[in-house]
Amino acid sequence: MFCKPHIRHGRYFNARHESVLGRMCELVKTTLVLTRHLLTKPEKHCKKAAHAQWHEPVILQERSQHRITWLGHATFLIQIENLNILTDPVFNEISMVTPRYVDPVVPIEALPPIDLVIISHNHRDHMDERSLLGLKDRVKQWLVPAGDKAWFAARGFEGVQEMYWWEKAAVQGVEFTFLPAYHWSGRHPLDINQSLWGSWMIQGAATAIYFAGDTAYSQHFAAIARVFPLIDIVLMPIGPNDPHTMRETHVSAEEAVRGFIDLGGKHFVPMHWGTFRLGADTFTTPLERLAMAWQKHQDLLSGARLSVLKHGQHLEARDVVDELALLPLASRVTVSEL
Repeated sequence: MFCKPHIRHGRYFNARHESVLGRMCELVKTTLVLTRHLLTKPEKHCKKAAHAQWHEPVILQERSQHRITWLGHATFLIQIENLNILTDPVFNEISMVTPRYVDPVVPIEALPPIDLVIISHNHRDHMDERSLLGLKDRVKQWLVPAGDKAWFAARGFEGVQEMYWWEKAAVQGVEFTFLPAYHWSGRHPLDINQSLWGSWMIQGAATAIYFAGDTAYSQHFAAIARVFPLIDIVLMPIGPNDPHTMRETHVSAEEAVRGFIDLGGKHFVPMHWGTFRLGADTFTTPLERLAMAWQKHQDLLSGARLSVLKHGQHLEARDVVDELALLPLASRVTVSEL
């Protein structure tokens, strides 16, 4: 079982053969490939106005028993058992290199009361300092990977709990388990892999929601399924798909479908696409490849559902669990419409 990271000299690794030097070489190689791509094939449709149809006016409830709202990238507002949870909050631009395709759907001050923030890893598009500081006085509790608590403490955050893979924490009757992912961490060249990365299982009384974080495809999906045989909703990244050098750290859309099949999930909700320009993908690349992969594996996806949400759209988790059917929202895009 893919059960624990390898630790050497105070740094975490997915496998024994990995090294900081190898990670840095991969980053340099990917940067060179992307630079060449941007110079020779600049995207023609990166202006925000071109993607306005993917920006839905957000309707937030102060509390809910079963609701998931996509706020863009890997940021979800998960409302379960009247507990309000934010995942990997990013509410602004993060860099000139990765501009936003769409504006944030809601300002931080318009969010309902947030009880808990969970972080998958410390990359800047998942652990954004500006967004976190904006939430600092509005959040009661923070669950973060091992090694990241010091970053929060240095900025005066309280209620921060570090987690290792397979550790659990209970908040108001909802159980959170920090789980494996195949990725890396680092906010600058000197702190590569000094903190952990991972995924999360969120379990309420009647719903299990898996938040995959950032990850490459590996055996961890099957390992998680052995421990959690009933997973209702899977929030899964579907990019960046290109360049191929990113396969060591990110799932392609095809690999995301394979991971979903491994997990045995009931309902697939894609993330980590369509918010920032990532890799060499165009805006539509992840969706096009997701649609093809979903159709290809129809025999293995019997009974499963796919909801491609717009920024600001939500689904009701209770309906997913009880009926295994999409909500009747005309504005929701399903795989047959891609």
